[in-house]
Amino acid sequence: MLKVGLCGEGGRGVPDIEGLQVFEIRASGLNLPSNKVCKEWKKSAPEELSFMIRIPEGVFCPGGSDAPSGFLASPKDVTKSWKKVVDLAAEMDVDTLSFALPTWVTPTEHNREKFLWFLNDVVAGDFRVVWEPTGLWTEEDIGLVVKDSNIIVGINEIPDWGEIGEEDWLFFRYRGLGRSRLSGDALYDLAEFCGGPWLGVCLLDVPRPSKDFEALMKALENNFF
Repeated sequence: MLKVGLCGEGGRGVPDIEGLQVFEIRASGLNLPSNKVCKEWKKSAPEELSFMIRIPEGVFCPGGSDAPSGFLASPKDVTKSWKKVVDLAAEMDVDTLSFALPTWVTPTEHNREKFLWFLNDVVAGDFRVVWEPTGLWTEEDIGLVVKDSNIIVGINEIPDWGEIGEEDWLFFRYRGLGRSRLSGDALYDLAEFCGGPWLGVCLLDVPRPSKDFEALMKALENNFF
């Protein structure tokens, strides 16, 4: 069964929602919240709540450049930016990180080599890392990275159950449709998927997270317990 969680919004802390299982810490602008702020979040959160971190784009482009040449251009600066993520992860007992590359990072051979350097030499297996591909990356491009790393590819559409092994660890980000509420078939399809025999996380990345979280947890309780 997937753990159900919510995302930080603009550096805001953990919402006071009963039953919340996972909370994703995200950057406000280019930077993650400070270790001191996050430590207060952890102190006031339920003991059973797990934290994860969304790697900010600044790690991949520490100079702030949005030019293609800026992607992982300075190993020294990348390592320095990455250390801030590592320090926060240690503070919050985080073992899972998520990220999306800037959309202007295209799947060239050169970018793929730099990407694999980051995954294999910088991250180096210290975390469970979830990549949510965007932009021009095709299934073939993604497969070339996956086969040479331990990365997990996140999903945002419910797959056919036959495509998933029970030993797989899954990451599902539900973004919804505009500002509509999670209800009807979409709600029960998601609840059925989250209640499946696999482990992982489902994050609700939606405009009205509290109501959607409560609806999903109620659907799970009614159908699986």
